[in-house]
Amino acid sequence: MHRQRPNSLARSVSATWNILGFLRRYLRNNRFGLTWRIEVTATLVALFMCAALSFTLYLSTLANIPYGLGDKWSFHSAGKAAFPKPIPAFRLSGIELGMTPIEVGSIYPSISMSGPPTARQTGRIRIGNGDYSIFFMEPEAGRKSYRIHYTEIF
Repeated sequence: MHRQRPNSLARSVSATWNILGFLRRYLRNNRFGLTWRIEVTATLVALFMCAALSFTLYLSTLANIPYGLGDKWSFHSAGKAAFPKPIPAFRLSGIELGMTPIEVGSIYPSISMSGPPTARQTGRIRIGNGDYSIFFMEPEAGRKSYRIHYTEIF
């Protein structure tokens, strides 16, 4: 045989009466002597309704601002987002970051390369009073320039 559980309805009714008894004792032992008036309840309900409507209005207008928070999170606007234009590569005397040694050599044929051909290399150019050092990545990375160093002596 199995044990019967206590009736859940009876338990919930007794819990409700316990809570109501606690509230009755609290109101009787009100140390400030304030009574709860019906006008206070109406005011609280009106304030709550105004707050709920304001919050709903705020959320609805937030979702309709183009490229705003609501628009960015939606799926239908993924193609409409305005992306910034790409930043152009750094350029110094006609040499850009990302150029290969052949591209730099087509602009300045006097470039002298140093370093092993299987690792990073450095190209050096002298233009006027300035010395340029262009650092190129290894062949696996596409042998592109990643750093330009310029020194001028006055």
